[in-house]
Amino acid sequence: MTDTPCLRLPTRPPARDRIYVAEFLLQQLIAGRMIEAAGAIKLVSDWQQQHTLKAVRSIDTLKIIIHPGAGSVRKRWPPDRFLELAQVLEERGLQPQFVCGPAEFDLDAVIKNQNRQVHRFSELTDLVVWFESAGAYIGNDSGISHLAAFLGLPCVVIFGPTDPQRWTPPGPRVEVVRPELECSPCFEIEPHNCDKPVCVTDASLESVLEAFDGVYPI
Repeated sequence: MTDTPCLRLPTRPPARDRIYVAEFLLQQLIAGRMIEAAGAIKLVSDWQQQHTLKAVRSIDTLKIIIHPGAGSVRKRWPPDRFLELAQVLEERGLQPQFVCGPAEFDLDAVIKNQNRQVHRFSELTDLVVWFESAGAYIGNDSGISHLAAFLGLPCVVIFGPTDPQRWTPPGPRVEVVRPELECSPCFEIEPHNCDKPVCVTDASLESVLEAFDGVYPI
């Protein structure tokens, strides 16, 4: 009987290091000889080719998924902006549909008051199937945004206090929206947002639409 090697690795770089988290983890796996560098490069290349084809095919559909939530309320773009966004998309002939997670029932009243349905899925596999029938995705920095990007959907991801250099979802057609600010991203180094979190409130509807037009040409 041989001992199975066990390697303990940090899952992310120090909070103040502006290094892409997935790249950091991959470097740790290579350094620990859990994966060969050449194999890692091929893995990334194959993934990019596969999901670029998915992104091109998905533009054939008019369904646009909107996710106004996030694991932390600190990362949420104001929900009324998402509702304005949905209205503009409808005026363009598109079909925006809202999705929320089990920890985001507080958003129901705001969304349903505008006579819009909120989709929820108890199984991740069902959510994946629903995503794959969409033409694009718009949401905050969240795990759901990473899933949408991984599936190859054209994505617009709105960042607030988190750092896009560390957390931008990888994908063939991903646009990030974040106001130009002098302050550094603070989500991982401060327990609370500041009194006036302009990183969240100052992302304009126009900037989100411009990013959307970049990933979803019509």
